[in-house]
Amino acid sequence: MEENKGIINNLSPKAAFKAGLVSGLLIIIVIGFFILLGVILSGKLPIKNNNGANNAAANNNAVANNGQVAPSYDYAKMATAAGADKNKFNSCFSAKKYTDKINAQSADAQKAGAQGTPYAVIISGNTKVPIKGALPFADVKNLLDAVINNDATQLKTMTDDTIVIPAVDKNKDWIKGDKNASISIVEYSDMQCPYCQRFHGTMIQVMDAYKDKINWIYRHFPLTSIHDYAMDLAQASECVGEISGNDAFWKFVDSSVQTQ
Repeated sequence: MEENKGIINNLSPKAAFKAGLVSGLLIIIVIGFFILLGVILSGKLPIKNNNGANNAAANNNAVANNGQVAPSYDYAKMATAAGADKNKFNSCFSAKKYTDKINAQSADAQKAGAQGTPYAVIISGNTKVPIKGALPFADVKNLLDAVINNDATQLKTMTDDTIVIPAVDKNKDWIKGDKNASISIVEYSDMQCPYCQRFHGTMIQVMDAYKDKINWIYRHFPLTSIHDYAMDLAQASECVGEISGNDAFWKFVDSSVQTQ
């Protein structure tokens, strides 16, 4: 007795070809489905909302360009918490009136040699010592102590006479500490930058340790190509400072780096 043949074997050659073709297509479709599902679940495929906008750009909690999850910023809430009137803040913020100032400070940072944030310079008379990057407290302390003690040996390798930045203006700059201190640390920073957040903590330690011997000047250098909210944060801080003064400005900056 002949053995039972498979279904395909019982079909005509033409029918068997069609059945094989359909089976192959079904397998390809199933494989494609699972690949697409994996891409969607991994978050690599942008999902459009009803109006066609990319959720990653529309949502404040979207993944930022640097691969990190961006924090959610409520600028008006942050401004009022810092002491600014909400209506005045909204009017100022919507006008984007500080764009030129922020861009000018960013240009100053780049001319001074900044290639990223944070970038800071210790200034004492004609002595300029760059602080490149988010250095820890111990490293900043070594630089400051060399400046304070006028240690010629260390200063020879630390100073950079080629640095040119606008002089500290007691009436226009945002200054923390004694405005008449003989040593200033001028920081060019980006409030959305995680390294700036780390350095902000270092600078708070520095101010606590050196008291009235130094002051801290904050200037803007938002890296807008990788930080979607950096310019808005800079604009918001300027509006807060305009409305409620120097202390309110610093309170806003403190809150912005703590939001991350």
